Amino acid sequence: MKRIVVFVLFLVFYSCSADKKEEKIKEKIKIEKSFENNVMNFDKYFDSFEKIQIKNEVLGKIWRILVKDEKIFILTKSGKNRVYIYDRNKDTLIKIGKLGKGPNEFVSIRDFYIFNNKINVLDFSKKRILKFDFNGKFVNLIEFPIYCDRVLQLDNNNYVLFKKVKYKNSSEYKVNLYSEEKNKIVNEYLDLENIDEMRDFTQNTTLYYYNDTIRLFQTFSDKIFDIFKDKIKVKYLFDFGKYSLPNEIYNDSKLDLFKFVSKCRASSFVWAKNTFFENERYSEFLFKYNNNNYLNLYDKYKDKSSSYQYFSDNLFSNIQKGSFSLGFRPVFMNNNSFYFIIEPYYLIKQTSKHVKNVSINDNPIIVKYNFKK
Repeated sequence: MKRIVVFVLFLVFYSCSADKKEEKIKEKIKIEKSFENNVMNFDKYFDSFEKIQIKNEVLGKIWRILVKDEKIFILTKSGKNRVYIYDRNKDTLIKIGKLGKGPNEFVSIRDFYIFNNKINVLDFSKKRILKFDFNGKFVNLIEFPIYCDRVLQLDNNNYVLFKKVKYKNSSEYKVNLYSEEKNKIVNEYLDLENIDEMRDFTQNTTLYYYNDTIRLFQTFSDKIFDIFKDKIKVKYLFDFGKYSLPNEIYNDSKLDLFKFVSKCRASSFVWAKNTFFENERYSEFLFKYNNNNYLNLYDKYKDKSSSYQYFSDNLFSNIQKGSFSLGFRPVFMNNNSFYFIIEPYYLIKQTSKHVKNVSINDNPIIVKYNFKK
């Protein structure tokens, strides 16, 4: 990875077309050099909250959510992954599709997204997406020529497919543009010569929409890309200066997953960036440093970036010095609100009136924190 001495996060426009010519940096965002023990006070950013607790069915672990109007679309990850629609107005829960090997059934759900008021569910094993309406009725399916781990639509015809590439196979590309009309891959981006992380266990990724643009975020890469029909461009460049994880750790072929994680935990470098969200005012991501979790929140209006090791929630949970973890983690952001998942075990000992009578066997609680205007 290219690193700069100062500890900054750059917003850049960077062309990844054939000439690989770098464009001018539009904006530079400074991140404070000392971020240990910083506390994120929720009442600084939020003025209210809404508690969303689904009791219709045992869901298990909620992995991802998407929100559209009063509907919450949920991907669970426990045993067999499932997709649900929860209607807040009606307090109803719809389970999408069926698990099985039938014509319109899932074998292994890997991802899902919303496009043109349809729920699109990626069945990894069958290399296809199944489309459903918001009532859970099957509409149609699209089959792909390759396996992919993430998928989003650019338009009614073109699909962006992300796949993990094998270290020794230089013919593979991480980002593939599939045309339904032509029934083939029509563009490919990010081959092994032009990526930062070289092994499959470091290729965790998220595709997401920002307005009408598809963006690609990768856990062990310092770049976020904008993806278009004819090109891919770096939009954000994360640069942690001396805290950046060195290339030799990324590319040490002697390190298996356990040794890689152990070496990262023992280092004084930033690593494992994840759960990136963005709206018109803020961008957010989590990262690890000295084996602790941190949340970085950048305010675009004020051109200010802050990283927090702890949070203080005086609105909902009454947790005064909590840590960001699997028990309390961000899962969705739009222009009005920031959604967090809170596991029941994280709240058992809390005294807030909003979390009384919480059982360890309850579904995770979704809390919608509303941004101050």
